[in-house]
Amino acid sequence: MMGLKNIMIEITNECNRKCPICEASIGVRPIKHLPQKAAIDIIKLLSDNAIESISFTGGEPLSRWNELIELLELCKKRNLATRLYTNGILLNENKINTLAKLLNDIVVSFDSNNHEINLEIRNDLLFDKVRNNIISLSHSSINVYVISVCSSININDLSNNVDFLNSINIKGWMIQQFIPNGIGKLHKSIFEVSANTFENKIGELRNVSKIPILSYAYNAIDTKRVFINCEGKFIDYKSNTSLGSALNEPTINKILNSKIYKNKKRTI
Repeated sequence: MMGLKNIMIEITNECNRKCPICEASIGVRPIKHLPQKAAIDIIKLLSDNAIESISFTGGEPLSRWNELIELLELCKKRNLATRLYTNGILLNENKINTLAKLLNDIVVSFDSNNHEINLEIRNDLLFDKVRNNIISLSHSSINVYVISVCSSININDLSNNVDFLNSINIKGWMIQQFIPNGIGKLHKSIFEVSANTFENKIGELRNVSKIPILSYAYNAIDTKRVFINCEGKFIDYKSNTSLGSALNEPTINKILNSKIYKNKKRTI
């Protein structure tokens, strides 16, 4: 039966940033971490039910370094491909070397190659650290992707990312239209950008980027998806409603084989 082949797991909703553009509900939900035993059991159940790859996210998953490494080791033993979504701040050379032995893909947030614009979007002064970590990652064996949130603040600046990204060894540039969820919902009037403006900008960027661009429009059909949150529940991404426990094998079978969430386009 054709169904989902990859799943995203939120191992924590704690983050070391408080970005006003963030679609996650950091600061809205109480801070929680997916218990390690539950995470291990979920990964075993997923691999037993035909999942081929797992993406780890947060919050900031690198804040749970020891737990994350244990989960990546388990995935490697079970021949599961892995992807990590991170803001890149907590990386260093030692951690990159460790991850290179376990991790297939890494996706790092990088919205602007301009200090001031980055400050307005991310509300911190950590631009250089993230940029340097992306460069270090590009020299590793990990497949590196950069993800940028396209908003009214940086839409005219995204072209300035091109020269930097073209100069390093990365596999792709993901550009996501601003999503007015979570903290971002509180700042909708500041960051919102129309679908037409977003699509036009993507077209412009594809004409000058040597790197493949994967675009994610907010209202696109392929955004219908599901993930496992830090409470161990399947969550419908759009409606943010619980679909049941990821520790329940019948629920796992139902979700993974659901026609609603079957999506060939959204692969690892």
